[in-house]
Amino acid sequence: MNDFSDDLRAQLELEAELGGWQVYRATVSTSWLDRVDIPAGHYYASHWLLSEPPIVAADLETLRTAVLARQVEMAIAEHHGAPVELDGHLPRRPTWNCMGCGSPWPCELARGQLAQTMMLGRLVGAMAALQVDASSEACLSPAEACDRFTGWI
Repeated sequence: MNDFSDDLRAQLELEAELGGWQVYRATVSTSWLDRVDIPAGHYYASHWLLSEPPIVAADLETLRTAVLARQVEMAIAEHHGAPVELDGHLPRRPTWNCMGCGSPWPCELARGQLAQTMMLGRLVGAMAALQVDASSEACLSPAEACDRFTGWI
């Protein structure tokens, strides 16, 4: 295969993994609505339901990490109504281990920050929603998923 085919295959695999996000590679430098510069050769992703600027990165792995972090922020904000700052302690999908410390997510730091900033009902709702995703992606048993995502609350 040539580099173009390999690159396109990697982009399509990432799109399939991320669900709802379209992944592109800029062939020339461009600007998104004069708000976000996208350098030539960089990748960018946009979600078909979001009316916000795309996420831009120099490589697909960095883009993947940024989109996954955005998905977690969206799930938490859906139940909380506002973003929660987790200082890099976000889940790395599909393993659901912490990007910041490598522990199973939510790690102790993420748990502390979530508990401090979210009302109990919203925290339970957000963690239950994330538990469903993690159960299928990380092949967790129902008991393990419950202990990890909502059992600590």
